[in-house]
Amino acid sequence: MFDQFLTKSKFVVAVVLFVCASTAYGTLFFGVGYLESMTDSLIKEAEDAGSSQTNVQKITALMDQLTDTREHIDAYVLTDDDVVEFIEGIEKLTARSGVDGQVNTVMTVLYDGVDKSLWEGLSVTIASSGSWAETYKFLSLLEQIPYKSALIRSSIKFVEQKDSKAPKSTEWVSDFTLLVLKHK
Repeated sequence: MFDQFLTKSKFVVAVVLFVCASTAYGTLFFGVGYLESMTDSLIKEAEDAGSSQTNVQKITALMDQLTDTREHIDAYVLTDDDVVEFIEGIEKLTARSGVDGQVNTVMTVLYDGVDKSLWEGLSVTIASSGSWAETYKFLSLLEQIPYKSALIRSSIKFVEQKDSKAPKSTEWVSDFTLLVLKHK
């Protein structure tokens, strides 16, 4: 009887040890799998953080480039502070080309193709008179102004003048309307 009790107790102990070992093995197996998935997710987060840092550096570099581009664009567009200087520059172009010229009208107008809340057009009408070569030179200089502009109207007329004191002279009378992009 004692042997039978010993055999049963050995069997119970063996079953208990088997259940404990199986539980420990299962816990270890699933625990390692869980730790492996956590490690993978932490590696991905680290890579994302590294790529986020790289993205931040790329964005910073892009913003620096955009700042340079914006400064370049701002130099290409008139501001309220530049209007008087721009008009004086136009009048200097008339003197440089040799025509007698003056700015007749300056007004703000709509400029097509841009955001109306940020931009507007500055319409400048210039009247001039001079020889054909002088008028042509003035028109060529107008085309080279360093601003976003368009010649929207031009009128060039040949006028023959007869002065009693001087022999017959020829003159070209012109009106040009220039539209220049301007910040509001």
